[in-house]
Amino acid sequence: MDINVKYIIVLILIFASSSCLQNQTLASLFPKLKWSANLRNQKIVLDQEFQGKNLVGKKMKIGGGDNQQLTADVIVDVEPERAAIFMKNKTIMIKGLYTIQATPYSGMITREAVCTAELQIEPLILENKIQTSLQFNLKATERFVLGVCVEEQNVFSNQTLLLYCKKDKTFYEIRYYYPKSSRPFLTPIASCAN
Repeated sequence: MDINVKYIIVLILIFASSSCLQNQTLASLFPKLKWSANLRNQKIVLDQEFQGKNLVGKKMKIGGGDNQQLTADVIVDVEPERAAIFMKNKTIMIKGLYTIQATPYSGMITREAVCTAELQIEPLILENKIQTSLQFNLKATERFVLGVCVEEQNVFSNQTLLLYCKKDKTFYEIRYYYPKSSRPFLTPIASCAN
């Protein structure tokens, strides 16, 4: 077969596979999760994907636009004790983003920026026989960086879900970014299917 023909066939396969990715939904990418009704059938575009020993990660844009993004890290074969440690450590990290830090100035400080009252730093907790989950409602910058307290820098809202599916022994960290003018979901972004 001619080299040019092989090259054209490879390009056709690449375009065909990328168009298939364009038509995926969260439900098709993560069949073991039940997604919030607002996200379930949204078309997604997969930006990045990575894989390690027990870790799979995906970064996606929802609806093909730049105003909603979802990042999911999935760790498989996680025992319940390890999942509890993951949840504890990640909660400490999230809360640490919004705590007041001591400044190197040794004098008395009269002003401090506090945004924890506006945020839901304490997570929504859901525990039952099939899952344990913690969901945080946070703020993010235009580059999807959490920890912002200054309103001028707050471009996106964020819902971060830490989810452990007990039957599958799978831990999910799902970060959903959406315009700050939109309302957060009242129910978790996702839950375990069984």
